[in-house]
Amino acid sequence: MAVITDRFVRQQHIVQRDNMVPVAVIGCGAIGRDVAMKLAAIGQPEIVLCDFDLVEEANVTTQLFLPDDVGHSKVLTVQAGIEEIDCDISVEARNERFKGDRDWPKVVFVCVDSIDVRKFIYEKLKGKFQLLIDARMLAETFRVLVADIRQEGSLDYYERTFFDREDAAEGRCTSEATNYCASGAAMHMVNQYTRWLRDIPVIKDRLEDLLAGVVMYDVEEDD
Repeated sequence: MAVITDRFVRQQHIVQRDNMVPVAVIGCGAIGRDVAMKLAAIGQPEIVLCDFDLVEEANVTTQLFLPDDVGHSKVLTVQAGIEEIDCDISVEARNERFKGDRDWPKVVFVCVDSIDVRKFIYEKLKGKFQLLIDARMLAETFRVLVADIRQEGSLDYYERTFFDREDAAEGRCTSEATNYCASGAAMHMVNQYTRWLRDIPVIKDRLEDLLAGVVMYDVEEDD
């Protein structure tokens, strides 16, 4: 493998690598895979991946897996992709459903496709995380929510975004999906992490409807 010594030269004043802490990416589908790749590209030194699923044929287009990945573990495939970007990154691949009784990093990216699972993850990790970044997506709309213990009212705001399953938009968040929408969500998730590293206030709620060309902030407070 080629040795690259100046890989971070163009982002060294933007991404505070010296302040980075271990992170977890829970869910390695369309959004989670992209988050993991972007974290690798900015030099994230330690990443925990968690997903129990296998790559399916439909994932080749929406999640940018390769045809040869079909049938293989998502976390192991994403781990291999990270190592191709930077073999010095420490990656722990947990090929399993999220378990609240395990140790988790203080920064967590929630990239699952069920509101019930999101709520379960939050309840199990509340009081343990410092920063939780959650993405929700359907078709060409995505929403990125951030719970930052350093920001007053952030956790209360995030808790109010949970709803009953029957109130969710029809279909799972992956029932209709595009990679460019997932990539947009992943971009904003990683951006919130880099803001947090620089001690810049995070944006606790950002919703973007790509089809309508609309961006909204603090949606819950506007209801």
